[in-house]
Amino acid sequence: MQSDALRLGSTTVCAGSGLSSTAWVPAATGRAILLAWLLAPTASIAAPGLPSIVVLVVVDQLRRDRLDGVWTGGLGKLQLEGRAFINASVDHAVTTTCAGHVAVSTGMSPGRAGIPGNRYIDPGTWEEVSCVGDTDPGTRAFGSPSLLSPRAIRSETLGDWIKSAQPHGRVFAVAGKDRAAIPLAGHRADLAIWFDASQARFTTSRYYTDAYPQILKDFAASSPVNTRHLANLDKATFALAKQAIIEYQLGQDEYLDMLALGLSANDLAGHQYGPFSDEADEVLNQLDVELQAFLDFLDRQVGPDGYLLVLTSDHGALDVPETLRARGELTCAEASGRVDRERAGLRLYWHVYSRYTRPFGWPTKLVRVVGSRISINRNYARERSIDVASLVRDLDGRLESEPFIRHAWTHQEILEGQGAIAALYRNSLDLERSGDLLVQLEPTCLMGTGTGAGHGTPYSYDRDIPLIFYGPGIAPGRIGGEAHSTDVAPTLGALLTLPRSPGIDGRVLEME
Repeated sequence: MQSDALRLGSTTVCAGSGLSSTAWVPAATGRAILLAWLLAPTASIAAPGLPSIVVLVVVDQLRRDRLDGVWTGGLGKLQLEGRAFINASVDHAVTTTCAGHVAVSTGMSPGRAGIPGNRYIDPGTWEEVSCVGDTDPGTRAFGSPSLLSPRAIRSETLGDWIKSAQPHGRVFAVAGKDRAAIPLAGHRADLAIWFDASQARFTTSRYYTDAYPQILKDFAASSPVNTRHLANLDKATFALAKQAIIEYQLGQDEYLDMLALGLSANDLAGHQYGPFSDEADEVLNQLDVELQAFLDFLDRQVGPDGYLLVLTSDHGALDVPETLRARGELTCAEASGRVDRERAGLRLYWHVYSRYTRPFGWPTKLVRVVGSRISINRNYARERSIDVASLVRDLDGRLESEPFIRHAWTHQEILEGQGAIAALYRNSLDLERSGDLLVQLEPTCLMGTGTGAGHGTPYSYDRDIPLIFYGPGIAPGRIGGEAHSTDVAPTLGALLTLPRSPGIDGRVLEME
């Protein structure tokens, strides 16, 4: 452990470190957290009137308008009896799964939390890495070669706040994706569980436990996951969440517990068929039924006043271009509305090769594209006497010559830019991990030539999300005004009287 680690009661905050039981924070931030915790009022989590478990439900790729209409199950119950923020949105530009879940769990903009997207280029190794990737062999996932942990997340989470206030409280996350489960669980969780399609079973990482959990062995034996229908993935997630509540007695003692669910089937349906497809409808109809059953289960298991629940999403999605064209809403310069990613990438790499790396240098040694971000290898540029600033300007112009790109944002433009879009890109910017240029597509342009939809832009169709709070002390209603996914963690922290990390981006929403 480094010498500048701060020990806070039973909690250690390591400045500049990424130990498995801690959050990564700079030294100055660590001192600020120490001061905040020392000055924060202490509260008994077991005090009368407070719930015994907080439940986060994050539905991947759930556009806010997908909940319009009549729902007779859990979605309808939450909208009728919960507090729904009808203008809620994601407050960052790079609208991807990992970034969206980090915003929910930390109350921080993804850029400030160190998560610019699902994957990014490590500038030190020039390798593409996962947002939940690790290099420590001690974080190997069971049944997989992947090394996975939350160490890349540079902020504490709601689960970490709970563990700090109540070390005996239990924090669990169950999701269809590792990049949903791990960010929702946080640094100090008891267990984060996700579905590994290569094994056709749920798994976890040795970051959390030394042995494959018995609960997963039992679940695999009794409830094998049939993925022939997309909705079954969410059904299995709910079933495993119920089993975890029973197995670990979550919400049934004097300590505050947390359970997070990342429901991924809607995202799979959207990418394959579109967010308004029959397949997506099937997923949401099944979710409506399963959510009602889960709420009934919570009522029986911990009591109607024993839990506080939030339902939200990590991002929305663009409708399929074919439908947009039929409605006269397709404005993309590409006639199909779908941009051939491979062809666009080849054009960029040929430009780099012909100007900078020919005849024997691979262009990907100098420039790499990950998602909507372009990274430059400074070590390679130095070896070949390439001026990085000039290269950035050249790539900026090359990218913006493409008819489907509205703007290629440099760091300077993001940091100094005015207006809402610049602010959204600032909230996605990590100066180390975001690369050198962030590409903003033209509205209604979709990257990829498949049959479904996508996301990742700063436009409202990718940013508008549902946000509903439900539980004791929550006044029902439909609430206007601004609300963001970053408001979830600080609002729950305030409701649960938890000492929270200082300097977070979200605000506490009114609950009455």
